[in-house]
Amino acid sequence: MPDDDSFDDEAARFGDPVHPDDRLWRHPSEIHKVPPPGARSIPDTVDFAPAPRRRTVAAAVAVSSLVGAAVAVSVIMITGVGERVVERWVEAPGPVQLAAPSTTVVTSTTTTTEASPPPPTMSELAEATSPSLAWITVVNGEDSTDCAGVVITTDGHLLTEAQPFEDFSSITVRLHDGSTEEGALVGVDPLTDLAVVKVGRDDLAPAALGDPRDLTPGGVVLVLEPDETGKVAASAAMVNAVGTPARLESELTLYDMIRFDAQVPVELSGGPLLNADGEVIGVTVRAGNGAPFGLATPIDAARVVATDIIEVGRARHPWLGIEGRQEQAQPVVLRVVEGSPAHDAGLLPQDVIVAVNDEPIPSMAAFVTAVRGHRPGQTITITYQRDGVEEQIAAELEVREEPAPTPVEG
Repeated sequence: MPDDDSFDDEAARFGDPVHPDDRLWRHPSEIHKVPPPGARSIPDTVDFAPAPRRRTVAAAVAVSSLVGAAVAVSVIMITGVGERVVERWVEAPGPVQLAAPSTTVVTSTTTTTEASPPPPTMSELAEATSPSLAWITVVNGEDSTDCAGVVITTDGHLLTEAQPFEDFSSITVRLHDGSTEEGALVGVDPLTDLAVVKVGRDDLAPAALGDPRDLTPGGVVLVLEPDETGKVAASAAMVNAVGTPARLESELTLYDMIRFDAQVPVELSGGPLLNADGEVIGVTVRAGNGAPFGLATPIDAARVVATDIIEVGRARHPWLGIEGRQEQAQPVVLRVVEGSPAHDAGLLPQDVIVAVNDEPIPSMAAFVTAVRGHRPGQTITITYQRDGVEEQIAAELEVREEPAPTPVEG
């Protein structure tokens, strides 16, 4: 086996290249360039010229490929084969989004949405309504009675309850701004227990009025009560009933009332009842000390009464001219006043009321409410039963001159 140290490097100038493992330890000066296979041997040169034969073959292959490609393109253009591919690349393709096979690519867009403001709190509703509240002190001889009031016109009209104004001698009104004004009684309505008081101001803020017919049992109402300092106290209550009759301690029966589960002190009655939007939907009345509920007259009925009192000094209630009561879950006519609209229309005692203007009437209280929901001069259609036969009459309502006896409910 020859000694590596005696290996003749000059004899291997054009021989096989040095094994890679052998190059690792040899000096660079001992390693020479090795020609590629088939190269011509050109001594004493650095580069190696490629073999002429292989170069010719490579060139021929390249030329052949170009000619074939040109022929193929010509065939495609002539025959139309591959037209879809050509059309696809007429314009430069747009950017491509890559995603994993299980990933859904979603193009996100930014949408600017304006957040809805939160609903007002109970205290904010009370504060917004407080400019329409008033504190009324009524002097009765040596005694005085306090109640609340609601501003209904800019020129100083206040709506409140009627009971405190019996045999009064003076009225003092404290407004929301802390000012004190002398009040004058414009008029009272004994049938609805409502009154209108006026002060000498023309810059007051009338309350926003809502629709009490939107109330349903289980709904929430807000009771506002001004205190002696002019600040407003508020409490939430749940509606127990709507359109219900109520008999007060004074033996007066009120109809179509709102009843809720919050007590209203007698000295704070006459104030507003609010809905969830802060609108006045009722005027509270004194249900009596110790009553476990509160009562309010719907504001739509109260507004009609107040308008009449302001315009003519008294309420103009419609009058039909009957007395009746509930018998076996049916409203029955007991007496018909001679010369009344009911008498002229042909109603008789013992007639059973079925409907008013085709609206079913389940009780005598509902009948009174239906009649009071119209104005004097309007005509209503009454459906009734007589001896088991159902008939209809038309009656034109008149103005009630004096309070008639209250229908008795059995």
